[in-house]
Amino acid sequence: VWSADTTSLSTGQSMLTVLNEITTYPVIKYFLLDEWDANLDKDNRAKIHELLDELSKKAVVVEVRH
Repeated sequence: VWSADTTSLSTGQSMLTVLNEITTYPVIKYFLLDEWDANLDKDNRAKIHELLDELSKKAVVVEVRH
């Protein structure tokens, strides 16, 4: 579905790359994320959290965490 090649990236880098690509589609108004921070290192978790904070200014972000 996504145009970015994430095969050589870590889980966190892959997720960040895909989320950045998703933000280029202005028609997307909802982000549903299920345990997005599972198995991520501290640095990637922080980067994605910052990106989600920015996304929440223009779209609805729903996060499921346990």
